[in-house]
Amino acid sequence: MEKLFVRTSPYISSRFATRKIMLDVIIALIPCIIAGVIFFGWGTLILIGVCCLTAFVSEFLFTLIKNNKWNWEAVKNSSATDLSCFVTGILLALNLPASLVWKSGQPGVISLANIWMPMVGTVFAIVFVKMAFGGIGKNFANPALAARIFMVVSFGAFMGTVGTNNIIGLDAVSSATWLSTRNASAVSSQWFNMLIGNKGAAAFGETSVIAILIGYIYLSVRKVIDPRVPLIIIGGVAVFAFLFDALPNGSSFSEMMLLVAGHVLTGGLMLGAVFMATDYSSSPNTFRGNVIFALGIALLVVIIRVFGKTDEGVSYAILIMNILVPLIDKYIYPRAFGRKRATRGAK
Repeated sequence: MEKLFVRTSPYISSRFATRKIMLDVIIALIPCIIAGVIFFGWGTLILIGVCCLTAFVSEFLFTLIKNNKWNWEAVKNSSATDLSCFVTGILLALNLPASLVWKSGQPGVISLANIWMPMVGTVFAIVFVKMAFGGIGKNFANPALAARIFMVVSFGAFMGTVGTNNIIGLDAVSSATWLSTRNASAVSSQWFNMLIGNKGAAAFGETSVIAILIGYIYLSVRKVIDPRVPLIIIGGVAVFAFLFDALPNGSSFSEMMLLVAGHVLTGGLMLGAVFMATDYSSSPNTFRGNVIFALGIALLVVIIRVFGKTDEGVSYAILIMNILVPLIDKYIYPRAFGRKRATRGAK
């Protein structure tokens, strides 16, 4: 008699392994990294390196201590080797101002005096947001996004908008983010700088719309993300910005359109919509749930920007909707496998 093998689910394997997905996300982030270096200097690479190294060490030590195993097998099985910690490290670095590695009062001159801040933020992301809840796939919020909010609250004086210090000789736009004034005429005169990223920003990774769009196209083609979710968020922000900001404040239709364009092209909207709102573990399981999730983010972003005391609201909006994901999944759940949707009039 042949041996009988008994296996538990899952029985269907997918070609989308965790490491492969994380590698695709890292590749998609490369254009943002290049744009950050061009417009904010080489110090941005130090930020990325410090955050990635801290993320790897934090997750690696956490898994060894938690499992209380200190042999080679434990090292190989550590989740730190699936590249997800590097994605968190890169995303957190892209959400930080380049001034964290600048000498005080001397933009572009590298100083490591404040380098402990991104290290603390990275430990918070990995240990308290990701690993304490069970690791990848079980975190309730995007770790990098939660860590950014933690750093804004804890180190607010160092997390403000900074001007560019581009290394290619362009005339830099060193003013504060457009969101602090929401001036329609500024969009008309600076739209090209907004597209390429030659403008002041509180996070060096959010500055270039073109770089983020390249990453969006890559992830969509590779089917790593649902391309509809970022589009719904950005489209929703455009609609709500028109209703709550452009209509009350625009004197002409063209001015209203410029205000809407300013909301879409500035701040962390693009970066958050493409790389953070599409996080598998902190977004709903169904498309209908994701529509609610995306529209909720869009509405909260505009409410915070227009009526709140802070200029930017993308991080807060995504975090609030992350918390509501279990409630969305409770009432909007996927159809059971193999069961067809009932049609009207069918017997």
